[in-house]
Amino acid sequence: MHDLREIVNAILCVNRTGIPWEYLPHDFPPHKTVYDYYAKWEADGTTQRIHDLLGDKRRRAHGRSTQPTAAVVDAQSVKTSTNVPETNQGIDAGKKTKGRKRHRAVRRRRATRVAGSPGG
Repeated sequence: MHDLREIVNAILCVNRTGIPWEYLPHDFPPHKTVYDYYAKWEADGTTQRIHDLLGDKRRRAHGRSTQPTAAVVDAQSVKTSTNVPETNQGIDAGKKTKGRKRHRAVRRRRATRVAGSPGG
């Protein structure tokens, strides 16, 4: 049995460094064990609940409501590969860019992708 704190530390290591699971340093539990915990927690919503609780705690620590009161919605035109079918592309006439538009809702410094749609 492995210490859950070490499992969490290993998951955070993979998250921070972007290394593949199998390259996890040997001072952590085996990578298959760590990934199994991560996959289970991701599937049952545990990671999202932790993320939300930590975000709420941070907002309260800065004297803000746990629920955001405003957001900014923005769009960005992104060029696509020449291999992408025409049906999945559009044209941003203002920027004269052929590709896709991606939309983001931003609150403070965080950005979350809301929806992607063909440009146009």
